[in-house]
Amino acid sequence: MTSIKLTLSKHKWNKHNHGIEEGKGSFDVRMELLEVAEKTYGCESIQVASAHRALSKAYMCMHKLDTDDYYSHAIEAVRIARAVLGQHSPCLHLYLHTLASALQWKALHCPKEVHDATLRWAEAEAKQALSLVSTTFGEISLKSSQMLLLLGQIYSKMNRLDAAECHMIQAVDYLKLCQPPSSHYLLLGMANLGTFYKIVLKPEMAVPRYQYVVDHAESTGWYLKWIHVCFESLASLLTALGQSRQADMVQVQLSHWLKANPQKPARPEPVKMSILHAPEPPLAFEQFVEGADLWGAAVRKVRGLPQKGATIMSLGEEQNGEQTQNMLGMQGDNSSHKTSTVVGSDLDGEKNTTI
Repeated sequence: MTSIKLTLSKHKWNKHNHGIEEGKGSFDVRMELLEVAEKTYGCESIQVASAHRALSKAYMCMHKLDTDDYYSHAIEAVRIARAVLGQHSPCLHLYLHTLASALQWKALHCPKEVHDATLRWAEAEAKQALSLVSTTFGEISLKSSQMLLLLGQIYSKMNRLDAAECHMIQAVDYLKLCQPPSSHYLLLGMANLGTFYKIVLKPEMAVPRYQYVVDHAESTGWYLKWIHVCFESLASLLTALGQSRQADMVQVQLSHWLKANPQKPARPEPVKMSILHAPEPPLAFEQFVEGADLWGAAVRKVRGLPQKGATIMSLGEEQNGEQTQNMLGMQGDNSSHKTSTVVGSDLDGEKNTTI
């Protein structure tokens, strides 16, 4: 139990420090989270489903889409969540949202003959998630807005542009009602809508959405790639519309934003252990016992030292005089001896007793 709590704490700490962005450190922690959850809770538990979902999101955020790992983890998360929670649990919407997101990415990388079927599957999962959150949290809520935004993205990939635009506008309108003006959820919705208008060649509709993101993006000290893209997209659209002066002002804003939110360099890869860095082999048990006996004997002798200023000769009774003098740090001839200092504390609390 301690290991899963520690791993969850590491995951939350990494998420707190990296915000919405994902990094290799976060990805490694989520891999560890899944391994620990499976060992701690077993295969059929909501904790394991959550670990699969977190790992699927990490694959998608880092664009590790060359394999189907992001998809297989999302499928496994939904399978376990449905078995544990049931079909009508409000918590199921989290897993359905991740699966629908994975399916729309999979549609871009799957054969053409199954492209439409994959997107229809994503639409069905997103609609079920929307139904769950609308019933539980209300029609105008953050959760409903997120599902509407996801449906808009799916419809845009299905080339159903009218439905896509309608769902995205509705999502942004709901976010304006339930989120503060500088909310990242609202800014992300605006950015998605602006990108949609840019793709369908409606720059006059895209500019005000990007402008909203640029005007309300707060400087938190953390670099966010999608906000950077909004600055650059707005500048390029203004230039294309012949508004060069406004485009230059956006570039100035971007420079200030980058200065306040610098892009941190990637962390260096950890040094892998090699034979040159390998630790020394452990001692044999017999050698360990022998060393422990010697250490115990030395401790017993130290405990037997007199506490006050008496001459300490009993410590080396079994040794000759020269060895005894060396152990006590004593130097000189037979006629005189220098003093030696033993650092410690006696029963009276005195330290640095001089012998």
